[in-house]
Amino acid sequence: MPDVELEEDLLTSTSAEVSWATVNTATEYRITVKQGSNQVLALKVPTGLLSYSIQNLIAATTYTVTLKACTASGCSVESNPLSFTTYPAPPAIPSGLSGSAFSSDSLRLTWKSVVGAKKYEVRAIDEKLSFLDNEDDVRTMESTTNSIIFTGLVPDSQYRVEVASVGQSKSEYSSSILVATMAEAPDAALVEEIQANSAVATWEDDLNAQAYIVSIVDSNLKTISSKVTQGTSAGFIGLRPSTRYRIKLQYRTFTGRHSEPTFTAFTTKTLPPRPSMVKGIKIKRLSKKSFRVSWNKSRGATSYTIRVLVGNKNLVSKTFTKRRVHVKGIFVKKKITVIIIARGIGGESQTSIKTLRAK
Repeated sequence: MPDVELEEDLLTSTSAEVSWATVNTATEYRITVKQGSNQVLALKVPTGLLSYSIQNLIAATTYTVTLKACTASGCSVESNPLSFTTYPAPPAIPSGLSGSAFSSDSLRLTWKSVVGAKKYEVRAIDEKLSFLDNEDDVRTMESTTNSIIFTGLVPDSQYRVEVASVGQSKSEYSSSILVATMAEAPDAALVEEIQANSAVATWEDDLNAQAYIVSIVDSNLKTISSKVTQGTSAGFIGLRPSTRYRIKLQYRTFTGRHSEPTFTAFTTKTLPPRPSMVKGIKIKRLSKKSFRVSWNKSRGATSYTIRVLVGNKNLVSKTFTKRRVHVKGIFVKKKITVIIIARGIGGESQTSIKTLRAK
């Protein structure tokens, strides 16, 4: 009579599978399962089967199995008893499963830790293929912590994800959640027209894009400014001179998902020195009702802001590109104050002031 063997890789906390070699003369096999001296199962198995899965066992319990080969004239003696112990009850089913897109081919998944779990088994199936119910379409990964970056997935696809805890046996899978990967990244943007305070980003159009999200980020990837556009360029102002930035470019698909981003680094130009202080201010009386103010050119200036006060009255407050201004009014025996600030790409100069009293 052949001995019964245990299929160890199929042993769980509540089931075990046993197998045996064929007996050519047998018309049936009879299996007996005992827990100690108590018989818990006795059944007949047709000769076409050479294995049997024993179900509804108790966790962490020892059982013995014996086998007889029977013919029309009787049964053989029992095989040598096979003894095995079921695994302890599995850890609890994990809860709190959540996930988000990590890249175009991966997901970031987390769940609550389970007491007694030595590891976790995570599986994902593409929702487009779920109707096939084909194990080859299920991807499985293991983690020893309560999080995982699940890799090797298809871009811009939605997955049904579940997790089980594993001790000496495995729990049932948790309730599933739906999580989608990002679309594939666009080509990186080009950065053009770089100035001290501004830059323009341009990029190639992507057929999968419904709209583009383009951002300026700093060295820590903190967003400084962001725009959404359906075009293929975007300008940014208000940047700091001599500062390294990155253009972060991604697109939104027609299904509402985002692509993986690309980054392009650039450095703004150095700001020129601030304009020099205005010198050589001259006030020339033309008549009792008018005078002219002129001044020397300031290095780095592109314009000048001038204020003219007669007494406490602000008579002129304007910005000019020329270096003289004609002022009209009645100025007899009044204090005239001229204030000039030079302005340029590098900022503004110190304030220049000239005062006189009209006779």
